Amino acid sequence: MARLNTEMARVLCACILLAFADPALAQDDQLLKADDLIRSRNFEGAVAVLTTPDLSSNAEALWRLASLYESGLGVEKDKARALSLTRKAAELGQASAAYRLGRMLLDGDGIDPDRDAGITLLESAAAAGHIRAAEALVQAVLAPLPTPRAALPEVQPAKPPEPSKLAQDSGWTPLMEAAQRNAVQAVNAALAAGADVEWRDTQGRTALIHAARRGADDVIQVLLNNGARVDAVDTEGQSALAHAVATKHPTAAELLLAVGAQPLLADANGKTPLELAMENGDCASAAFILNRVRTLGVAPDTQFAIGKQAVAFCEAPVLNRLVALGLDLTVTDAKGRNLMWYAAVGGNGVGVGYLHEAGVSAIVPDNDGATPLLAATAAGQDGAINALLEAGADAKQASAAGNTPVMLLAAAGKVEGLVSLIAAGADLNQRNALGETALMAAARGGHADAIRALLAAGADPRRRNNRRERAAEIAVTAGHPELAALFN
Repeated sequence: MARLNTEMARVLCACILLAFADPALAQDDQLLKADDLIRSRNFEGAVAVLTTPDLSSNAEALWRLASLYESGLGVEKDKARALSLTRKAAELGQASAAYRLGRMLLDGDGIDPDRDAGITLLESAAAAGHIRAAEALVQAVLAPLPTPRAALPEVQPAKPPEPSKLAQDSGWTPLMEAAQRNAVQAVNAALAAGADVEWRDTQGRTALIHAARRGADDVIQVLLNNGARVDAVDTEGQSALAHAVATKHPTAAELLLAVGAQPLLADANGKTPLELAMENGDCASAAFILNRVRTLGVAPDTQFAIGKQAVAFCEAPVLNRLVALGLDLTVTDAKGRNLMWYAAVGGNGVGVGYLHEAGVSAIVPDNDGATPLLAATAAGQDGAINALLEAGADAKQASAAGNTPVMLLAAAGKVEGLVSLIAAGADLNQRNALGETALMAAARGGHADAIRALLAAGADPRRRNNRRERAAEIAVTAGHPELAALFN
């Protein structure tokens, strides 16, 4: 009879779960499952999940699948398929895919080089907060035009180790699946049926960890009230708090911290929840964590990594707390870049202003000669232009290739920043090494509003570049013939 009651309880849980089903959540569930399989080196299983019809237009799934095809993990290595999937993921807005494809196009890495397309992709990734894309964009725009390199000979990777044996399903209990869906009724039903709140799946994750990964605040509270251990960790050493910040759920992080979650509990890779929050640009979770610690508890180089993310994304309260905990605002990294450089590239005017008040220079270049203003404009970021100018940045400075901030923003079509540079006295008719002016850069990019702003401020449309082309001719040859009338 007891066994019959248990079976009935399981059926009841399943029925409640179905009632709370949601297509978007289902896709997220499949992605989480695929990530778990990849971490367990069950690449074939991950491919099977990622190729389901529900994920055929999911940017995150396409990017993961592209990486597996490129590496030959779980599928036969197929670089053409990997490239096709990367393109589709980038078109759907996946920042890492846009960064990868942009670098391939810039470098001619196994693909015909296309500098303009590569820069456009890096701009979109940088705008989405991809710091490596922003850095690559700075290098690409400020450096001399690259010479395409031949594709490297294909090297077959070593055969990956055999994946661990997993159950056919995810190994999740009804309680875990209910937790993932923030289905409070289903969670209560599972608990009433005697579900073990500390049961672990094949990744060592409890129901509380699953709820944290979903940001299921209501379920987190129910599980804690029923005895869930807040600092239980999975096989990677990550607690529920670490998962909450890694998946950008600050309210879940706040809830876990309020009941005593350890904010500096390092995982198997030595990373704390604070580091994970800053890597994701999750300033809200970072603020909750910082308010509960008395030390950063990390090495100086890690402190700088936390600091550069903070100045690129966060506001004064987070920065104040980091300084109070010992962050040195004046240090630079191995590339000669100070925190002002990263605040500028992140387009964070608040960060730039904060650093300026703290005495950090806005004019010191990095090892490649890129000042914060040049770096920001090369990355297509104009959010910090006014703050940089107030901090003493020179609107007329030029890179080694002769590119000025006004040229770089004109090329990106960023009119608001362009207007600020014009007001600061930028030379609109200055030419770079190719003989091109800001007006020509705007014409090549097809940016009508930038063209209008430059012409209104006195840019000369009669100037010619080293190929004897005027801005109007450049607009036509670049595929923007409708803009030619603006120069008459």
